[in-house]
Amino acid sequence: MNGEAMERNPAQEQQHAGNGSHLPPPPTITPAIPPYVKLGLTIAYTIFYSLLFAFIYAQLWLVLRYRHKRFSYQTAFLFLCLLWAALRALLFSFYFRDCVTANALGPFAFWLLYCFPVCLQFFTLSLMNLYCAQVRGYWCWCWCWCWSCAGASASLVLVLVLVLVLVLVLVWYWYWC
Repeated sequence: MNGEAMERNPAQEQQHAGNGSHLPPPPTITPAIPPYVKLGLTIAYTIFYSLLFAFIYAQLWLVLRYRHKRFSYQTAFLFLCLLWAALRALLFSFYFRDCVTANALGPFAFWLLYCFPVCLQFFTLSLMNLYCAQVRGYWCWCWCWCWSCAGASASLVLVLVLVLVLVLVLVWYWYWC
């Protein structure tokens, strides 16, 4: 046998070490959505959430202008929706500059922009259910529902805060150890 044929090239060994055969590597996967569609959707969502924010902000100013009850279901609902729309508009506006940076936020910013709006949606749903129960006149059921919604909301926030603390501890441990 030829001595040169027995020697193997280290670059060839690394190239074929992963799959064990001499087949070419699979082609790269292209994104399912083209970049111009992503940009269009980002613009549409940002405009939608910004308009929603402006509309709710105007509604809150009308409550102040016409001296409606400041502490009511209406103002609480509008305030929760205003905060939710502001967080969503802020999240989608981050995608204009750099999508990678928007997806690689710090733990608190990630929690605030991705997890906290879910809490706000739950609070809003609980508030609407409480209002509907009160309008129907089920006072006994209403108070039970009120405390169960408050307990569920508090437990949801507690779980999300615990997840945030766990992520912070793991990031700190990974960074320093």
